[in-house]
Amino acid sequence: MSWIILVVAGLLEVVWAIGLKYTHGFTRLFALPFAHNVASCRVLEKAGYTLEARLRNSAIKDGRICDQLQYAFIAPEIGRQYSASLPQR
Repeated sequence: MSWIILVVAGLLEVVWAIGLKYTHGFTRLFALPFAHNVASCRVLEKAGYTLEARLRNSAIKDGRICDQLQYAFIAPEIGRQYSASLPQR
């Protein structure tokens, strides 16, 4: 299972870095997984997302109120990682 997480995280990082930052000009991406979904949180962390906040009692799942975590991927962080490997415009 851990190799799947690494592959998915790697793909997310490359696609978002190139496709979103350099093609569409996005500067910030965020995700709000449920706090109890450890696998989703792990994929986001492996893809370079940073945990920013816990949103307490912010969602309802299966009739239960639960927390969400806010992760963000910021464009300047993408630029530092990929600026040397991308073609210049």
